Amino acid sequence: MNGMPTRLGKGKAIQGPEFYGCSNTGHAPVILHSAELVAYDIKGKRFAVGDALYVDDAVYEYLLGKVSGNTWKRGHLATVKFFKTYKAAREYFKARCEEILKRSESMQKAN
Repeated sequence: MNGMPTRLGKGKAIQGPEFYGCSNTGHAPVILHSAELVAYDIKGKRFAVGDALYVDDAVYEYLLGKVSGNTWKRGHLATVKFFKTYKAAREYFKARCEEILKRSESMQKAN
C-alpha cells in the first residue's frame, strides 16, 4: 500500500483489497473522509476506516451520538474506527490492508 495519496478530499474514499476468492462482498477496508463528520464537527473526527459495508451506517450512528468512544461495533466482524487526522487513519488502513494481503497469500498457497 505504498501508493496512498498524501491527502484525501472531503467526501472521497479509498477502498483496499478483498480477501482471496471474494468479489464485491463489502468486506474490503475503506478509508473515508466524511463530509458529514467535517460539517457537524463531531468531536473533531473526520475520517472513518472499516469495512465498506458498514462505514456509512457507522458514520450515521456517530452523527446521532449513538457511538461512545472512537469505535463502532456490530457483531464480531463489523468494526469501524474514527480518526481526527488522515495520517492516523491511513496507518490503520494500511495495517488492515496488509493483514488481508497476508491472509490471502496464505490462502492462495494452501490451494
